[in-house]
Amino acid sequence: MQTGVVPTEQALRRAKGKEYTLHHKEIVKDKNGVEHRLYIICKSLRTDENTSTPIAFYYIIDGVIFQAPVLYDTLNSRVVSFAPITYVFFYY
Repeated sequence: MQTGVVPTEQALRRAKGKEYTLHHKEIVKDKNGVEHRLYIICKSLRTDENTSTPIAFYYIIDGVIFQAPVLYDTLNSRVVSFAPITYVFFYY
């Protein structure tokens, strides 16, 4: 059971392990005047007080959570879909 002590930001920065931080927040109205909320959350691994390595990004749109694609996966899918075109170009 926790006591009533709230950790300060400095104490949280000294802690090691996984951390989730709010990276960006935006509220946008569409043409019908309906508000849509976008939040971007960064999951990172804190190894010491000054070093934090991003592991993944998540975005939340209107309460639905999505994991942002990794750049490697995006580029890899583009290269794989482009490969048959290059084969035809070089070998025919």
